[in-house]
Amino acid sequence: MQQQISLPYKGGCRITNLYGAAAPAGVKYNTGRHEGLDLVGLGSKLIYACEGGTVVTVAYDRPGFGHFVVIKGNSGLYYFYCHLRFASTLKTGQSIATGALIGTEGATGQAHGAHLHLEIRRSRYDRSRTVDPCHVLKIEPKIGEVEKIEEYTDAKSSLEDLTQKDIIDSPEYWLKACEVVKNLDKLIIKLTNEILQ
Repeated sequence: MQQQISLPYKGGCRITNLYGAAAPAGVKYNTGRHEGLDLVGLGSKLIYACEGGTVVTVAYDRPGFGHFVVIKGNSGLYYFYCHLRFASTLKTGQSIATGALIGTEGATGQAHGAHLHLEIRRSRYDRSRTVDPCHVLKIEPKIGEVEKIEEYTDAKSSLEDLTQKDIIDSPEYWLKACEVVKNLDKLIIKLTNEILQ
């Protein structure tokens, strides 16, 4: 079952530092690279849960994350919401839904200006097992205002969009190829069922 994922801001946001970026002058990253995504709210500075799950940590880390919250998402990923302005009112063990209030964007810990450092890991304690938040949130990995990556539900609309963007010449050719693949898929299923009967 696919988990519901949303952005951590409701009023839009911008990316100020990307996952995997080198440390700026005067800053040292433990792993040698930026393990999260830095975001700044465009309107509201309230931070919301990207995915529902269970609160596993509410803490303060003065030399690093400042006030932060860790949510173990229903997918099994761990979401770190860092540099919050105040201690979160969430409690360890509490279940929360996607879009639940986490806290307010801040500049606590090792932060140069107010922002949200969003870090996503496969393992709670292993920083070598981080995941690019852009992939999880389905947003374009570039500095500036956040842009969602469009998801398609059918071949026709996706091929028409690729044609409009001059990525492919003729959607008719590709639609015909999709139809052939679909028919081949049906044929394989039919043959398999006949063989097994």
